[in-house]
Amino acid sequence: MVGVKMVFPGPHLDGRERARAVRDRARHHERGRPTVWLALLNFVKENRLRFSTLKTLVIGGSAAPPAMIRAFRNDFGVNVLHAWGMTEMSPLGHRVLAQGEARKRLAGG
Repeated sequence: MVGVKMVFPGPHLDGRERARAVRDRARHHERGRPTVWLALLNFVKENRLRFSTLKTLVIGGSAAPPAMIRAFRNDFGVNVLHAWGMTEMSPLGHRVLAQGEARKRLAGG
């Protein structure tokens, strides 16, 4: 993690605070559970906002809804990586990049 700035979210994980953190800290990559990113997605849609710096979300902890993955990718140009891990392994043990037919389905095609 040399050269990487670690930013902790603080006590508020609602969409407004996540959007503010992404904007104020010019975040390119974020990690978290689907519920956190669903709140962010709903907030930016309701307020007609765009992401100027966010490029990648790593989602883990539970299954990410395909519609949420499609919305981030198709509506906002944010790449979504679905990850899996166990506490004993660190937060990330495995990640999957959709290929072929699965990639087309997630893209809405």
